Order: sequence, then structure tokens, then C-alpha cells
Amino acid sequence: MTNMQSFGLMDMQLRIDPDARTLYIVLGHSGEMAMETREIDERRTLDYDLRGDLVGVEFLDIDEGIDLDGVPHAGRIARALAVMQIGRAPRLNSSHVA
Repeated sequence: MTNMQSFGLMDMQLRIDPDARTLYIVLGHSGEMAMETREIDERRTLDYDLRGDLVGVEFLDIDEGIDLDGVPHAGRIARALAVMQIGRAPRLNSSHVA
């Protein structure tokens, strides 16, 4: 059984699974399904819909920090994480916060 938590904030939804140490961020309210996944690295993936719009971002091993470097919409995501007080681990990279 998992302790999945889900929070709606601004125009995104944050889904946290502390047992699996993952964070998935759903962007927008379109409800579009991911049709393509692109890996940034072994701990971060981006999901795109059929039109090529970003619909989700997944972070693995979040207990080691959340690296936003190179992630689209990093400023928006950093602000949402700050509001939710997520990502206080040492590797949080908020260099893209506007």
C-alpha cells in the first residue's frame, strides 16, 4: 500500500509518493494523456501530449533533492514546491526561479 499524496496548486497538480520517493507534477488542466516520455537523466523525465505540449514532469529519489536545472517551467515548479515546502533537500536547484 502506498502513501500517495496529491495536491492541487495554481495550474498544476503535485502527486507525491514518499514510499517510492517520487514526485509527479501534472501541468495544466487539460487532462491530456502523455503520449511521449523524454528522459532528462536517470532521475527526471518529461511527458508530452499528442500535440507536443508538456503535460507532466517526474522526479525520482526526491529524498536526495529536486534538480530543476533544464526542466521546462522550472520557475513555476519551484514556486509551487516552495509553497508546499517540498524539496528542502540539499540538491534542490532553484536557479530558474523568476
